[in-house]
Order: sequence, then structure tokens, then C-alpha cells
Amino acid sequence: MIYGLIGILVLVPFVGNDLITSSEKTSVQNTIELTGSGLLVAVVILTVMITPIMVALICEALVSVPNSWREGAIALGVNPLRAVLAVTVRAARPAIVAAVVLATARALGERS
Repeated sequence: MIYGLIGILVLVPFVGNDLITSSEKTSVQNTIELTGSGLLVAVVILTVMITPIMVALICEALVSVPNSWREGAIALGVNPLRAVLAVTVRAARPAIVAAVVLATARALGERS
């Protein structure tokens, strides 16, 4: 609810006054009115809204993978970054997908 208020009071006037030039507004004034409200603003607001949920859930998923798995891969000679990507992220992949789906469902539910 507060995200929509911030979007209407801050983001829509910013897009309407600063990102859309007056020459663009006059060139299409007979066809459409460019006020700044549109799909771009909605996407930005919903992205800002779901990011904290996704980050928190993904961090919990990555922390839940045992350290011994990553350490075992490093002990076998794998680069530490590669070990995180190949072992930790792969083990947490179902939880990462679930976090994305949950956050996206919240954004879609907020819209209606």
C-alpha cells in the first residue's frame, strides 16, 4: 500500500517531468497524453516491493546449505567461487526458485 503511494507521489511526477521532455509531449499531444504514469512505473514499484522478500529468502536458502559441502569441493581442488556456484547455489536452487515464485505471487496479488 505504501509502495503505491510513493509511486504516485514521487515516481510518476519524476517520470512525467524529468524523463519525458516537453518536445516529446507536444509531438504526441493529439494522440496520447504523456503524464508519467504507465507500465514502467508499475514495474519499478513492484520490483522494489519484491526485492527484500526475495533477498531474505535466498539468503536463508544459501545459509541452510551445509558448509562441509562447499569445503569438500574446495578440498578437492575447486576454486572457492566455483565451489559456491557449483555446490551451494545448486543445492539451494529449489529454494531460490520458490523465493522468486513467492515474491512474484506477492507482486501479482498486490496488483489486483
